[in-house]
Amino acid sequence: MKKKSQRYIATFFCVVLFLMLLRPIAGQALDRRKPQFQAESSYLIFPMPIALPGVGEMVVVTVLAGNIAGTNMDAYVLGISGDAEGYAGEFGDIHILPETLIFGVFSHNLNKVTFNNYASRGMDSDPDDYTLVEQTQFEGLETKLTLTLFDRRFELFGVQYNQEITTSRILDSGGNLIADLSPANQSESKTTTYGSVIDYTDDRQDPRVGARLEVSRSKTPTDDPDAPEFNVWDSNLTVYIPVGKISTFALNYFQSDAEVTREGQTDRTVLEQELGIECFGNSECETARDNLVQNNWASNKYGTATSLGGDERLRGYPFGRYKGAHVRFYGAEFRWNISEETKPFNWFIWKDIRTGTQVAFFYETGTVADTEEDLGTIYRSNYGIGFRLVTASGFVYRPEVALGEEGVAASITFNYPW
Repeated sequence: MKKKSQRYIATFFCVVLFLMLLRPIAGQALDRRKPQFQAESSYLIFPMPIALPGVGEMVVVTVLAGNIAGTNMDAYVLGISGDAEGYAGEFGDIHILPETLIFGVFSHNLNKVTFNNYASRGMDSDPDDYTLVEQTQFEGLETKLTLTLFDRRFELFGVQYNQEITTSRILDSGGNLIADLSPANQSESKTTTYGSVIDYTDDRQDPRVGARLEVSRSKTPTDDPDAPEFNVWDSNLTVYIPVGKISTFALNYFQSDAEVTREGQTDRTVLEQELGIECFGNSECETARDNLVQNNWASNKYGTATSLGGDERLRGYPFGRYKGAHVRFYGAEFRWNISEETKPFNWFIWKDIRTGTQVAFFYETGTVADTEEDLGTIYRSNYGIGFRLVTASGFVYRPEVALGEEGVAASITFNYPW
């Protein structure tokens, strides 16, 4: 714990030093460019075929409404069909105290979803050495309460996330059955997260100069003596350097560390029995089972920090591609602002007010390991390009493509990566 405290103290002083250096550049204390809470309404209704590396191909029907009825409340629902089936939805920015105390709730319920389970954790796993873990229930409910002060320059937040998972089958990478779990493996978890944000920028939604630091701690307690208990400490620091009159160069540093307070079951024989996979001499099944046992052993021994891969960090890799107890990530992004013209639009299925259009060029690199001594021995990187439409309703529509060492990944989301 002493080392961890020293790291966060060092991060804090880096931020203070940056702000001291930034002040001559800004010329004065950073004022917000625009109001931080706006009430312009918006909506989007759009069916879209997508392919998510590590999840599969599907059609997602998006129904989104921003700043409903002149309030700050946003809502969206995603109907999902294909390799994953179910829905996800959120009600956010519900102001209990106007512009001070904000509540949000997010829910997902998938009755069919398959995730890649790589043979090993860390950075040196073979991208082709994985099995498919099929889940017939992937259900979660998240509630978040945020206290925001000083024109959104300082925030405290708390998040409660409850999850239920039912795993029914294990397939090889080609989709062929390896093992049918009978009875299905069921698990539940409750994760509580507390954190704070310091935002010394000229705008919370679309910053062009300044710095932002977010620090959080997550804990997933359990009554199961075979399951581990650990804290996950995340620090996310982004520095925004102005380029020209309206463009920005963003630099991001992210670290995540698992702090084990109680190890889980580390007897591999017991872990194998708990999986309940009968292979009957099938070597492919035995290999898949051994890999699952090893990954569960590592999770119980070291804990699991926030993974790399997906639409935020290492965007050229599948969701959850790299897992371990310790994570370091570095990102750089040039946001070329083509226009900052405020212009309403209403295209039948899409209504909002455009406040900026951007082309973004980015490069990212990161490393993951189960011990701090092994961090940095292997890095993976990617680069890419994206288009951003910044709107007055608060959404940043973000389609982009990233190229990593294992191929190309495309995504569409509604906010900045960092």
